[in-house]
Amino acid sequence: MGQIYVQIDASVANGIMTMDSSGGGQTGGGYWLNWTASGYTGKGWLWNADGNYLPQGWAKAVTDGGGIVDNCEGDSSKPDGKHDNTYESFIVHMNNGHSENLNSILGSWDPSSKLNFVLNNAVALQGCVTPN
Repeated sequence: MGQIYVQIDASVANGIMTMDSSGGGQTGGGYWLNWTASGYTGKGWLWNADGNYLPQGWAKAVTDGGGIVDNCEGDSSKPDGKHDNTYESFIVHMNNGHSENLNSILGSWDPSSKLNFVLNNAVALQGCVTPN
């Protein structure tokens, strides 16, 4: 299981009140967006969902690593054995045992975009987002 932190600024969180602000404390806080090797929902990665940085982050990681991401064995279905920026190649990466740490892929996801993704896909992500 992996996770990435979703930072919340209560003043711009569309009515979401963090635990700190509900007690009269700070206005910040956050949540964890969790996943398994099967995706955020355990049923998929919401690859085409609005605001999902995963396709962009995956493409960047593939480009930065010349087709090798996090010392992965690569994608044996490709003639050169390297990953490309497709969903299918990302799934090969997950199946190669890299689902726990996606920092090289999701690490550049800016906090406000991450929050928008969580808010816009709240129904689909139900059970995948846990308070900090």
